[in-house]
Order: sequence, then structure tokens, then C-alpha cells
Amino acid sequence: MSRWVLLCLIVLTSAAVRADEYDVINADGDQETIIGRLHGASDVIMAIEQEDGGLVLVPTAAVLQRRQGDDITPITCQEMKSRLEERFTPELTRWRIEEPFVCGIVLMAPLDQRGELASTLFLKKACDFMKNVETVFLKFTKEMRIEAQSPEFPLVLLIFESDDDFEAYATNVTGGRGLSATNIAGFYNQLDNYLAIRMTECGSFEVPLHEAIHQQVFNRGVLKRMAPIPTWFGEGMATGFEGDGEKISQGPTKLHSRYALAAAQTQKVGWKHLIDHDDEFHGDVLAGEAYCLAWGLHWLLVTQHKVEYMKYLNVLSKLEPFQDYLPEERRADLDRIFNQPLEKLEQEFMAILRKNQARIAAEGAKYFPAGILMVEDSLANVKFQVVNRVDLNGMIQAKGELQNVSPLREMSFQVRVVMDSGTYAEWVMRGLASRKKVALPQKVASQVLPGMPGGPGRTFRIDVTATPSGSELDQQWAGRVN
Repeated sequence: MSRWVLLCLIVLTSAAVRADEYDVINADGDQETIIGRLHGASDVIMAIEQEDGGLVLVPTAAVLQRRQGDDITPITCQEMKSRLEERFTPELTRWRIEEPFVCGIVLMAPLDQRGELASTLFLKKACDFMKNVETVFLKFTKEMRIEAQSPEFPLVLLIFESDDDFEAYATNVTGGRGLSATNIAGFYNQLDNYLAIRMTECGSFEVPLHEAIHQQVFNRGVLKRMAPIPTWFGEGMATGFEGDGEKISQGPTKLHSRYALAAAQTQKVGWKHLIDHDDEFHGDVLAGEAYCLAWGLHWLLVTQHKVEYMKYLNVLSKLEPFQDYLPEERRADLDRIFNQPLEKLEQEFMAILRKNQARIAAEGAKYFPAGILMVEDSLANVKFQVVNRVDLNGMIQAKGELQNVSPLREMSFQVRVVMDSGTYAEWVMRGLASRKKVALPQKVASQVLPGMPGGPGRTFRIDVTATPSGSELDQQWAGRVN
């Protein structure tokens, strides 16, 4: 399953916001005062919106007193940049502000002069891309006659050069809930309103595009943060936008060939599961199928049932933060508005796929080339051809190509094709310049990981480790270059 998920924007507004002051008991048992606007509340929890657009969650029982406070004004792009610099260390961050956008890089190590120039160009590309996202999203809302407001708060894009740094950040922000950090490519966080992504994903900008759509949806008032929006709907809308790294070629009203190809092959998740529950999106095993089916259901409704779609979106837009929205209510709203059984909608979708089967297969081939395994990981783009050698008692043979996708620096890489038995083949490539490609010569898996039985296996994986040239780890790899 491909990892899913970031980007960072910031928007100014001159309008003042009415705030309240909340005297609360914090987690340490001390009393403090929180100033902000009540975003939503239930019997047990409330969300207080801050001047930076972030939400602070406070147990309702911890609130001692609430009183009307002074007006607050959303912070500026420059103020947001200063706050983030302190959080992530000024020496290891680089920023570009293009109102209403603020894009930032969290570096793994200091840059040389060439890297500094490269970071400037990279951040310009990121900001230009986000402007394009905004343009395409607003085009979609205009086409569908969806009311879209101007964002009130700064929107933030954080791009992590190091996978380890990203995974530590993701684990901390999500609390370890949902997909494991190693399977997340990027994400939009409804609490702090930030978009975060791995730099590895910025070759195609597919994940930044997906997550930036979520950020647009919630910051333009289409849906409300922390409201019980069915996950399939939000993910279905976001997966409908497709780009090639430079250009966003289509929105949710166009047939997305890659998802269409995959949706026709799903086996473990059905539309009923998506309608009633969100569980499939939060686990590593079934999330891939869930995203494909979410695209399919959303695409069908937005293209074949446009009037009913707008009525359904209106219902979802009125859902409040922390409101209960039970499975039977979710199903009832869908059945009532679209006035036909879910099974009939699914049959309609499959009939359209069959009608367009030839085109879907032809266009999908560019995403899934036959016989080629492609992996983007740790600032590397790896393409492998892997063959099971029957004449070698089931051992695997592999050859391929490695590209250093870092836009900033020269890197060294260790690549392994590892069988489930622990048998592996290894390539070490040191001092690979930014964007440079190198061949991985043909090898048969013959080495064995410590503590593993070795011999043939039934499955295999690709492991990539990357480090800046000249680092301590890079020096340890000296003499192991292929």
C-alpha cells in the first residue's frame, strides 16, 4: 500500500475575532487561562480556536470559568514563520512566504552553498504548486456552485527532509493512532491546521496535492473541522484531484484511471463498510482499498447525481464539531437523498467501469508498468525487476535503477531486496548527486540477516536507508560500494 500524505499555507485576514477567556485546570493540575473562540463542544470536550488557527482541546469538566475577552486578530505569515522556526530550530529550517502561502523545509543537516540555492528554488516550486492547488480547488467549487470562503488563518506546509524526523513528528501529532507513521506519506492535521509531508513525496507532489485539498476544504468553510464527516466523502473528494508534479490535470469530476483500475480489483472492502464506518481508513492493511472505493463512490455521485450530491454536501456542511453521527444516520441520509439502494449505485459504478475498461487499462499502465516494482522512500526513487529463480531453488534475482530525489544535497544509499526468510541482496551507492540516477547491477539474494533462517521465501520487500554524503553512516559504508 502506498503511503498517504502534506503541505503548508498561510492566509491573512484583517477581521477581528470575538474571543472568550477560559480559566482551566491543565494536565499538570495547574490553573491557566486560554483565550480563543469556541469552535465546538460536547458534554465532555470543547475545542477552542486560537489566533494561529490551531484548536486546543479542553475537557469540559476542567473549565472553571468562562468570560468574554478582548478581540483577537489572526497572526500574520511572518508571525507564523517565527513561531515555527523556534519549534523546529532556526538553523535547520528554510522558509518562503508568498501570501497567502508559507512553505517550510525541516532539514536533516546544515546545507552547503549549493544546497542553500537549491532550497530557495525548491521552496518557490512548492509555493507555486500550492497556488495552483488553490486555483484548481476554487475552479471545482465554482463548477459545482459550492460556497467557498476566504481562509481566515495562516495555512502551513511543513516538508521534512528526513523520514525519521517526519515519522517522529507524525507519531507525536497523531498520538500513534491510525496508520503507523512508517505508512504515512503526509497528512493534514485538523487540530493545528498544518500540512506535513515527506520530501520524498515532492517529486510528483501527489500527496501534497491530496492533503492540500483537505486543508482547502476546512479552511474555506466547505466542511467544519472536528465534525463527524464520513471519511469516505472527504477522502473521495481529495483523491479526485490528479497531477503530474507540475500541473494539476483534473478534479473530482474526471475519471481517475489509476483509482478506477484499482477500484475494480478491490476484494476486502465494500461500499457498505465505507458508508457505515471509517475503520478501514485507519489501519495499515485495508486503507489502500478504502481510498480506491472512496474515490469511486464520490466520483459517481459528483458526476452522475450532481443535484443530489449538492443536497448531500449541504447536510454534511451543517454537521457540528463533536456531534454524534451514527452509522444508521449516515446510511439513512445517503439513501434518502439519492433515493436508491447503495447496491444499485455500486452496480451503476461497475457498469461505467466496464464501459471504459479499455481506456482505463491503457492509461493505468503508466502507473503500474508490467514487471516493474517502483518504490519511493528515504529520498530515493527505486525501480526493480525481480525474478524468482526456479533453477536456484526459489531464490530471487533483482536489478534496477536508483535516483537520488533530494533537491538539496548529495546523498548515499543502502538498498536491500529482502525475502521473508531473511535472505537478501544489497547495493550501496555513495556520493550520488542531487537528481542523479545510477544502475543497480543484477544480483541474486544470497546474504542472510542475523537471526533469520535464510533460504527461499514467499514474499519480499524493498528497504532503503539514506544519509547525507560525508556523514558518519556514509563513512561506515566505505568499501561496500557496488
